[in-house]
Amino acid sequence: MKRHLWRLSACGLLGTCAFTSAQDLNQLGIDDLMNIKVTTLSKQAKAAGGLPAAIYVITSEDFARLGATSVPEVLRIVPGLHVARIEGNSWMVSIRGFNGRYANKLLVLVDGRSIYSPLHNGVHWDFQEFNLEGIERIEVIRGPGGILWGSNAVNGIINIITKDAADTVGGYVQADTSAIASRSLAAHFGAQANDGTYVRVYGNARRNLGFEEVMTGMKSHPSDHVNGGIRVDITPSPTEKFEISFRNSSNHGSQSVFLPIPTPPYQSVVSVSTPSNKTSLSGRYEWASSSTTTSEVLFSFEKSNRNDFTMHEHRGTSDFEFKTIHTLPNFSQIVWGINFRDTSDYIDEATTFAIDPSFAKDRVFGVYGHSEFPISGSTTMSVGARLEKNDYSGWEFQPNARVAWHPKDTETAWLGASRAVRVPSRGDAHANILVQYSDGPGMPMALRLFGNPDYQPETVESFEAGYRIQPNDSSYYDIAIFHNRYRNLRTFEPEDPYVEPGPIPVLVTPFRFGNKLSATTYGIELAGSWKLPSNWDAQASYSYLHDSFRFDADSGDPFGPYETDRLGSTPAQIANFIVSGPVASNLRFTGSAYFVGALEGRDVPGYSRIDAQLTWSGNNGMQAFVGVQNLLQSKHLEAFPEIGASPTYVPRSFYGGLRWRY
Repeated sequence: MKRHLWRLSACGLLGTCAFTSAQDLNQLGIDDLMNIKVTTLSKQAKAAGGLPAAIYVITSEDFARLGATSVPEVLRIVPGLHVARIEGNSWMVSIRGFNGRYANKLLVLVDGRSIYSPLHNGVHWDFQEFNLEGIERIEVIRGPGGILWGSNAVNGIINIITKDAADTVGGYVQADTSAIASRSLAAHFGAQANDGTYVRVYGNARRNLGFEEVMTGMKSHPSDHVNGGIRVDITPSPTEKFEISFRNSSNHGSQSVFLPIPTPPYQSVVSVSTPSNKTSLSGRYEWASSSTTTSEVLFSFEKSNRNDFTMHEHRGTSDFEFKTIHTLPNFSQIVWGINFRDTSDYIDEATTFAIDPSFAKDRVFGVYGHSEFPISGSTTMSVGARLEKNDYSGWEFQPNARVAWHPKDTETAWLGASRAVRVPSRGDAHANILVQYSDGPGMPMALRLFGNPDYQPETVESFEAGYRIQPNDSSYYDIAIFHNRYRNLRTFEPEDPYVEPGPIPVLVTPFRFGNKLSATTYGIELAGSWKLPSNWDAQASYSYLHDSFRFDADSGDPFGPYETDRLGSTPAQIANFIVSGPVASNLRFTGSAYFVGALEGRDVPGYSRIDAQLTWSGNNGMQAFVGVQNLLQSKHLEAFPEIGASPTYVPRSFYGGLRWRY
């Protein structure tokens, strides 16, 4: 029995796993749990409990029981991961520090394909709308992952993995509403077309309502999101599988922004429309050429148009990857592959942002290899490296080595050392950003930030260790510690002022992006889970992060350590506790408590939050749910201001909804 709880520990630390039926986790015995496999760490399916990395797995059932309506909301339960809501549809999400609207040291994948913006250095969370019922699991790796997934996986990886069409045969409908936060409708229908062929069609629509803006006191504008698509899975033989997906999404909203103007009061609050859309086609072909060798080809094509108050971005992206896994007679495994990305964009100049040239094409080529092999009866080692070429800094090398010791089937200790890079982007090299106007000597002054064609890649050397143990059939504990050293972080280096001619001449104070900052971070992440009497369960986590920054002696950056994603972008301490269980026949309660420390130097105080939800499960797949988020306070602040935009208060919200699986 003990080995089955070990499997359970991978599922959100006694959260919930995916089952072959719609039964609730606590209606099943531990012996019935599936052995969940994860693929993000090594690009091959392995049981999470024995892996040499800090890993956490969230499933679709976690969305349901926690009342989450978006991916960032459910990510709050992951140790070492900081989530801050900026406004109704915008988020800051980062692992182990360096948070911001575009956290540039976190790589986010959807079915193994990157959604990292090559212009903004981060993820447009307001541009990522998912049919949550279609998500099988989210694998979160805390720590570098550049060896297999490429650059920008500096502090971690979030891989959102969708369900096979064969796992969604039948129908699903969900409607939920909140008077304050959001309203949504989602549905999908799956069917078997013939032997080995399954199809899923899905769609969802959401309106995120406006929240109170911190800097203006006004209510922010609502935003509308529509997403739909189709997925087809074909298994022509036991050794082959083909998957193809088409997806289209559109967002429309508006933002209240502080637009710089060259006359007093030097800024104007305006409402800017932000329509955006994207269309993508992706596919995957897997085959086994022998009993010891499997291969896979992935491809994707995407067109997007994004508008916000800074710019209008038109982008086309193509991705291709080939990988092969060899299993050797001594239980060793070798994974190797190549990948290629081609992305082109055209940027319309806006009031505060310009880029020269306005059109560009960027390419990334990478080759990688990874091997895992036993070095004793209970110890395994994995080593590997990636060599990747980009158009800004050339070739980059990212090595990785890990050791895992398994003294018992239910116990793992591990060590890891790796190097990862965040490569320069088009914005780093060629941006021209108007930050603000102010009073000057005889004329207005403007502060501008300029890109640097010689911008260097940012690097991290990371050292990690961890220990997992399941001491009995009803408890599980996980600890991870890390020490990271960063080099070549972004600075803003002053240049000589100049006068910008025009109807109103302006004295420009220019700053150019530089790489004259280093940092050190270290921390600890604790997690535990427990099976309680009467089919109740509980889980908890605690994270501590210490960070320090050092400017090079020749840096002229005047902004100090409390700027952008530096000190204070992530709280030193984060904790959560979740308890769930039946309170009556067909009625289940889930309560969640969160503590998030203050953002030092950012005027964002720490806060405590309690959420609660009741779920009634009826016959024929019908469920009804009601809940409350942020019970303790009428509102609280989570994010800090950024250029041109105001964060909002996150309000207390009561919600309810219905879902039907048929």
